Amino acid sequence: MGAVVAGGLGARPRVRRTRPRPGALRGLHVATWVFHAAIALVFIAIIPYSYFVHLITTPLNIFFAKLGPRGAIREIKNIEEAESLGVSKLEEFSWKRRLDFDACVECGRCQAACPAYMSGTALSPKQIIVKLKRHMHGELPGPIHGELIKADELWACTTCMACVQECPAFIDIVDTIVDLRRYLTLSEGTLPSTAPQSLQNIQRAGNPWGLPAGERLAWAQGLDVPLMEADREVEYLYWVGCSASYDRRNQAIARAVVKILKAAGVSFGVMSEERCHAEVGRRLGEEYLYQTVAQENVETIKRYRFRKVITHCPHCFNTIKNEFPQFGGTYEVLHHSQVIETLIAEGRIKPTKPLDASIAFHDSCYLGRYNGIMDAPRNVAKSVPGLRLVELPRTRERGLCCGGGGGHMWMEVKAQKRVNLIRVEEVLEAKVDMVATGCPFCLAMIDLGRKVKGAEETLAVKDVSELVAESLP
Repeated sequence: MGAVVAGGLGARPRVRRTRPRPGALRGLHVATWVFHAAIALVFIAIIPYSYFVHLITTPLNIFFAKLGPRGAIREIKNIEEAESLGVSKLEEFSWKRRLDFDACVECGRCQAACPAYMSGTALSPKQIIVKLKRHMHGELPGPIHGELIKADELWACTTCMACVQECPAFIDIVDTIVDLRRYLTLSEGTLPSTAPQSLQNIQRAGNPWGLPAGERLAWAQGLDVPLMEADREVEYLYWVGCSASYDRRNQAIARAVVKILKAAGVSFGVMSEERCHAEVGRRLGEEYLYQTVAQENVETIKRYRFRKVITHCPHCFNTIKNEFPQFGGTYEVLHHSQVIETLIAEGRIKPTKPLDASIAFHDSCYLGRYNGIMDAPRNVAKSVPGLRLVELPRTRERGLCCGGGGGHMWMEVKAQKRVNLIRVEEVLEAKVDMVATGCPFCLAMIDLGRKVKGAEETLAVKDVSELVAESLP
């Protein structure tokens, strides 16, 4: 309130304002403070029972995030004596996995990036985690398998890790899916489609096709490829892998790598006893087969002396580099694009023949997102005169999966549209002449996709090693 004070003639009236009493201000301040404090305390009290629990669990989950290689799946220790194989009940999940569920903010970024979800399969990585979260809090009934989560959801995963890449809470979604797959495979024996036959072939013949072991080195005929010998040390053990050993199209990759290594004067050798490392088995949940084969391979490798391992298949690269150490096999492993990049930088080889084409590089999930190798294959492609590199919309660590991982090379999954077709459509929209890859699985899937889309005449698909080999004098 105020009082009007008269002034002189023509003067404006002045209003005298009275200040509120100090006691009233103090009372208002205390009341406001108490009100805010009460709201804050109530909010803190309800956090464990509300959506906002992620304010606590998400930072904790990030703090306890996996420190080892992203591409390494936890082994089942003492598998012969293990009481449970895989996960069928909530209590069988580790504490870290249950923290994952509580840390989920349900933002849907994983779902938006998931190639299986894009292609219209049964899988939504978000729903897998959310359903397990609701089940953990008693809001959704079990059992986990069959009722809560259908088998089709689990088998649709390509293990590409796009969901993990996008997750702001660092949730290991792929590891959870593999744990659930292990139960279906090892305890229930319910592998889908043609996957069981491929795994039997690996166990019996040492390769997914079931072809004779004696034909593994048929690709090397006429190339004078050196074999590893126990009394001779070489710089590189060249791990060829099953695709380049048996698949006719991918055999050209192995021949290109040999041509490059010989042109550079590199000391290397291949193992006549090489056999499939059963990485596909581990991703499909067949941990027993994987461990058996991994231990056999490690024991075989121990017979020879070498300084580094070179492999052109990212699945072989990831397995030997990140998972063989679980079984006593620790090596320095290089992808062939890294070796070729170094040889070019050192002047030991020099691509000279021009290849006039616009080219897009397709990032393999197991090379780029899993292991962070994205520049080496691009640098190799750019070293070839005449090649013009064009980046696709989804590239590098956010590249789109070819659809061949997670066992999908060896089985059919119900989908509205295959992932490799989605990728090929992106390539066609970029209007390039060629797709370069650093993975035999990716090469096979994109090659199939371009045939389905009728683009065989307009779109070529080649490994980066083939580009360099063609450009050498």
